Amino acid sequence: MYIDKTQQDEMVELINKFLYETNSGEFTSQKSNFIMNKLFENYMDKIIMGIIFTPKYSFWKYAETDDLLQEGRMAIYLSIIKSQFNPDRGSPFNFFSTVVSKNLMNFTTKHNRHYNKKSSTDISKLYNNDSMTYHQDLDKGIVLNDIIGMLYEFFDQKPKYQDLTVLLAQYININSSKKFIKKHFIQFAKGHNYSPAIVSTFFNYLKHFGTKNDIQELLNIIESESHY
Repeated sequence: MYIDKTQQDEMVELINKFLYETNSGEFTSQKSNFIMNKLFENYMDKIIMGIIFTPKYSFWKYAETDDLLQEGRMAIYLSIIKSQFNPDRGSPFNFFSTVVSKNLMNFTTKHNRHYNKKSSTDISKLYNNDSMTYHQDLDKGIVLNDIIGMLYEFFDQKPKYQDLTVLLAQYININSSKKFIKKHFIQFAKGHNYSPAIVSTFFNYLKHFGTKNDIQELLNIIESESHY
């Protein structure tokens, strides 16, 4: 989710244009909607999705991705119309990353307590637990945890494969108690309009950039479980 200095300058310019056009959010217009859509599509959504999938937080494990995305958007929008961002105090990337992470922390904590009352683990303790790792057990299947965030970061400049990473996260959530089998995921992806060739390319592409040992271990397991 890297956003360079020039792009961040454009973010500030768009924010200022939006505030001027709407009188700090008091009213909207076709022009202001266009400005806001451009701001989110080009920059803010990248920040939000990066926060959702970064291994530091792994918010994707605790709520639906679409819900997290909308929550992040609302947090940023409210922050903008309240003029909370001050360019003299830091970059827009750092500021809005903090806004999103704090709001998603609150959102997922409440979400987890409401929908998973049987859990005795306080979700806020998990986010900052440095000992949290993913591991493999060939008898019990794969427990992936933070690996999704690593994959998402690998495909920083390839939105199509980031989308497949999100789909993989959804598949893992749905089938968390089952052993990962590549051909089953391919069928799942087909139901979301991804061809088997694209999914296979998704995994093959990782082999060329899978420099992290943990990702390579996952690929080895996926290959050993593939029979199609």
